[in-house]
Amino acid sequence: MHVPLAVGERYYKVGPGPRFSEVDKKACAAFQRDQGFTWSSADGYPGPVTWKRLMEEIEREEKAHSEEEGEIPSHYRGVLRPR
Repeated sequence: MHVPLAVGERYYKVGPGPRFSEVDKKACAAFQRDQGFTWSSADGYPGPVTWKRLMEEIEREEKAHSEEEGEIPSHYRGVLRPR
């Protein structure tokens, strides 16, 4: 599981590596607990529900970042044209 740093910096001290390791498992478990998983279901392995929530979180953060940077939000692209 490669987590973009926008999301990952909350769960990693350095960032994800090229292979899934114990550090990734701990970061994933922390994300799962933050998402409301119980301690027993926050196993650190990114199953379908975890993956879906992670992708939603990434999309939210990317949208917020692009709007902060002054980019046109995706839902306005093609509607607004520069004058």
